Amino acid sequence: MSKTINLIPLLSPSLGSERSLKVIRWSGGDGPVTYLQAALHADEWGGIHCLHYLEALLDSALERGELLGTVIMVPVANPIGLGQHLNGYTVGRFDFDYSGNFNRNFPRLAPLAIPLLEARLGSDAEQNNRLVRETLRECLNDLSPQLEAEVLKQRLLELSLEADIVLDLHCDSEATLHLYANRRHQHTAAELAAFVGAPVLLLEESTEGAPFDDANAAPWWQLQEQFPQHAIRNGCFACTLELRGRTDIEAHLARQDAEGVFRFLQQQGVIAGTPERPQRLTEGTPLDGLDAVKAPLAGLVEYCKEVGDLIEAGERVAWIINPYADHHDNQRVPVYAKTGGLLFARRRDKMTRPGHTLAKIAGDHSLAFRKGGKLLEY
Repeated sequence: MSKTINLIPLLSPSLGSERSLKVIRWSGGDGPVTYLQAALHADEWGGIHCLHYLEALLDSALERGELLGTVIMVPVANPIGLGQHLNGYTVGRFDFDYSGNFNRNFPRLAPLAIPLLEARLGSDAEQNNRLVRETLRECLNDLSPQLEAEVLKQRLLELSLEADIVLDLHCDSEATLHLYANRRHQHTAAELAAFVGAPVLLLEESTEGAPFDDANAAPWWQLQEQFPQHAIRNGCFACTLELRGRTDIEAHLARQDAEGVFRFLQQQGVIAGTPERPQRLTEGTPLDGLDAVKAPLAGLVEYCKEVGDLIEAGERVAWIINPYADHHDNQRVPVYAKTGGLLFARRRDKMTRPGHTLAKIAGDHSLAFRKGGKLLEY
């Protein structure tokens, strides 16, 4: 058993500059491989805090000889975004050099792997899974990224492709704990949500945009669908774990989150021990049942509801105050929920523009105006 720390250099974006990824690896037995990363959106720091405390828990497990598998940790997944310091604030969500959202457009590997696997798969599921993982890595290595952010995405996938479990740690603006996962992984995601105490689990069938979690998990079911005559097991559970809001950087919360993730890894056989199972698993709701409540006009946001409140369809969520209205009585414009459910996130910035998302409500049924598989930008 061992712990190693390495720095992986990234593409230098300009003369005299250099960035790198810090990678921590705990190697134990031949059990499941887990990959964790934080702050891919570099203005979201709750994951960094959680992994700080999880590192200590993993060190102790290693010393006690309890590590049954391998854990790979990238505590800061986006040094590019951390360098985006503008007017005194870290920006960090979108690349300034053409490639857009840092958590979109990861390489789609299944279409590249299909022609390489067609004549090589057999009836042995274990052998097929090894071949699939090797082929996905080969396809990734054959890519030739040009931009710094594209190189970053390739490096992160190089680290995560060997993993059976992938956890991408994010946070929202103001929010309670919540998860995004694929419906095929509902049971495992519900267990993780229960261990960390997340009341919201958002499930999708498939996603557009190629986010990091989907880039790891989707190739497996896509190849299963392409080759139904061959035995291919699901090779990767991946999800996005949202650790509350951006300002929820508190020691007791980070310890609590780290302990929840640690117990989940015990339950998954990565670490020895039998954690007490949660009494109740988190029930999933459809991602296309999420009401992203939009601002109808620019103005000052006055919320009527708090994060964690149960909302009924048609209930007022906020007022938009427009001082430019022609009469004082017309300055307040109500904003209503289109579905009932838990208000699990809302916008911290109280000065809004038209079309900005003010709040997110997890409804239990699909909404006609929501497009399936459409990820949220704000």
